[in-house]
Amino acid sequence: MNSNESFDIASKCEMLVFIEIITEYNSLSETVLAQRINLENINYKSVSKWSKETNVRIIDNFNQI
Repeated sequence: MNSNESFDIASKCEMLVFIEIITEYNSLSETVLAQRINLENINYKSVSKWSKETNVRIIDNFNQI
């Protein structure tokens, strides 16, 4: 990266990928999600809470760039 602008663009692209993956995982059922991440069971409420909070932080960071 040759400039601050190119770094900012790359950062925004990375954030968009994170949002895309989190959105994809949010659409999975609890059983499928556990299988996808190779766990016997998960605390789905905790995962949902983390996901929502992380999305908010990513969007806030995206808008600050």
